[in-house]
Amino acid sequence: GDANEVLYVDGKIFVATRNGIASANSNSINLRDPGVWNTFKTIANVNSFGKMGSSILAATSNGLLYFSGGTWQPISGTSGIDFIRFIGRNDSLFVVTTNSIFKIVSEQSLTQVESFGSYFLTSVTTNGSNFIVGTRTNGFLTKKENSTWEEHYASGPMTNHFLSVAVDKNGVLWGGTNTAYTEGFHRFDGNHWLQNTSEVFNAYRTNVSNNNLAWSSSWGGGLAIFNSNGELNKIYTGANGLPPTTNYQTTCQPFPDNPFFSLPIGAVTDNADTTWVAMRSTFEGKNTIVAFHNNKIVDSINFPTISCHKFTDVSIDNLGTLWLSNANSSEPIYSPDLNLYFFNHKRRIAGADQNGWGVVTTSDGLLSSSI
Repeated sequence: GDANEVLYVDGKIFVATRNGIASANSNSINLRDPGVWNTFKTIANVNSFGKMGSSILAATSNGLLYFSGGTWQPISGTSGIDFIRFIGRNDSLFVVTTNSIFKIVSEQSLTQVESFGSYFLTSVTTNGSNFIVGTRTNGFLTKKENSTWEEHYASGPMTNHFLSVAVDKNGVLWGGTNTAYTEGFHRFDGNHWLQNTSEVFNAYRTNVSNNNLAWSSSWGGGLAIFNSNGELNKIYTGANGLPPTTNYQTTCQPFPDNPFFSLPIGAVTDNADTTWVAMRSTFEGKNTIVAFHNNKIVDSINFPTISCHKFTDVSIDNLGTLWLSNANSSEPIYSPDLNLYFFNHKRRIAGADQNGWGVVTTSDGLLSSSI
């Protein structure tokens, strides 16, 4: 199982697998018989085969191999490099890594012909004498006449796993992907999709502010702020200003193995362009809400209880009052502080205490205390 590629040469079958290389004579009576197969186990995943003249080569996730004397030998200088596939162009053989293309000069020699910097290559093909390069997050690339690489994107996003979306005042769509995936934060301006996975890859909650900044909440990785062009401005985590999130399902204490685990549940902006970021759960209710102005933290608001609370979403109304929900159908509800909570920093709402906090319960007309 786990075969990546098959090569047929002079009556012999070679199979590249995750655990090494298997070979057998094609005229064997029963290829299902394990006894007819010779195996060469490697510590690396074998991705592809290449053939140049009488030479057979293998690309692995830990270097290149060549077939000699009935066994596979490493090619000097390639150890530690993830080679993903071979490709032929005209009469030459090339091998591709995640950020480079090498030309095979001889059985044991190669030279780099293309370097792609920060691009992460996933596949390469040719169109005559030109390479066409597929990437993980930047579409596919073709080389222009001035020898620079040009990006081309499909007409859709690079994922189907959107958990939340938001639209800014310019009509630009922003979206965060599910925490179970690593497909990043997306932007669509009506013509092109942009994907950012460089920093906060598990962006699960998306909000936009009045000045068209996008606020991406990460599951444990803090908060990322993007400008209107999709460029990363700043990341706030438990190490540089955001409060750490407690383990709300068990101890209500900070995570011992990750004391900077920081989980914002959303960011909302008032009419004065202050953005309020609500945290999922914090130790003893400290810094439950963090206020930002001009992308900098300007205030932190404590929740008026030391019990184990948990909030799952936040909204804001025209009066600048924050409304915080607490229930999530996919998780057990651990918090004893159910009901609908609100906070108004100007303390101008009926029912709020001297710090601006208030609560709405079933006795006030709620049909359920799980909001």
